[in-house]
Amino acid sequence: MTSHDRLHLRQITFGVLVLAGVGCSSSSELRDRGGTVSTPTVISTGDGGSLRIDTQTEQGGRTETLVMSADSAFAHLSGVYGRLGIETPTLVTRERTIGNPEVVARRQLAGERPSRFFECGSTATGVALADSYEIRMAILTQVVPADDGTGSLITTRASATARPVTSGGNQVTCRTKGEIERRIAQNLRIAAAPR
Repeated sequence: MTSHDRLHLRQITFGVLVLAGVGCSSSSELRDRGGTVSTPTVISTGDGGSLRIDTQTEQGGRTETLVMSADSAFAHLSGVYGRLGIETPTLVTRERTIGNPEVVARRQLAGERPSRFFECGSTATGVALADSYEIRMAILTQVVPADDGTGSLITTRASATARPVTSGGNQVTCRTKGEIERRIAQNLRIAAAPR
């Protein structure tokens, strides 16, 4: 069984974790891993009625090939998440999966505006909803060995929703810009580099 096959087989387990919450040079190889999530939104029409909108969101992921063993990569991931300010209550050692299915952020994520990482739309005045709403995210990373026996494939998936901090208003589904996934892989390379 190739590493690509192992990665594909583990996607089912990894996808369930994501949905539960709403030396060391490398060659980057990006692949989108799919799956569609349907999010229903009910909007009051003001005349006592309501309108239901089903939004289809592609749940992708960013996969990179790293020149380090899967065990080494996994051992460094907790520290990588910590440096980004993300706690890691989800840790499945056997599957080499770590992350947080319930990250909550207001105005800042990894020391920056959330709009750097997620596209959630904007207000009529052009203010990014990701920066003014409360963002609820699921960010999980899985590592599997690559075929060569020394490298590994690291896949990070991130999904988010945003809702107004004040009462009223509807929750919106956000789209990842791929930046948090890129930073996790980049920081993992730095953490695992020989000193």
